Amino acid sequence: VQVQTAQAISKAEISKTARSVTVMIQDPQNPGSGVIIKREGQTYTVLTAQHVVKSSTDFTVMTPDDKKHPMTQGSIQTFPHVDLALIKFTSADTYSVAKIGDSAQSPSGTASFVAGFPGKTEVRSEPNYYFTSGEIAANANKPLKDGYAIAYNNPTLPGMSGGPVLNEKGELIGIHGRAESTPVPQNAQIREDIYV
Repeated sequence: VQVQTAQAISKAEISKTARSVTVMIQDPQNPGSGVIIKREGQTYTVLTAQHVVKSSTDFTVMTPDDKKHPMTQGSIQTFPHVDLALIKFTSADTYSVAKIGDSAQSPSGTASFVAGFPGKTEVRSEPNYYFTSGEIAANANKPLKDGYAIAYNNPTLPGMSGGPVLNEKGELIGIHGRAESTPVPQNAQIREDIYV
């Protein structure tokens, strides 16, 4: 039996991998992000955060080559109690598909990388691809509210929701959903999800 060990790759290689699978999801008002996880013929499946596709049913998917593709109508698939959704688009062009990793193999202290498309700001007049590095800060044994389990210290911005969280091998281990904002007192009556 030959055992193959996966090696960590450079940050530049991970950024290149992330860029090849990260898409911008646009509705008429706000950008969000997603990651290509499957290809069947000319149909691509994108995984994103449910709250990215919650406000509309009319989205455009901008792929890494800056081409815009209409979302396949009726393709939004959501999941109960988890902030995840799938959408589809079709294209004759060939796009990369993310390699799926095991988030349980990313304990606290290991590298994490997040990619996405932050929205417009005073500095950025258009959403642009954004890639950040950091570390896993916590990885819960059981998912918390809305399915969240991984916490990381990567800087993120609004619009990156739905983008990929990658490990040191460039594998997809999560979907960026929410940023921590205000600390909540550790009280079971206030935060039931922490104690479940």
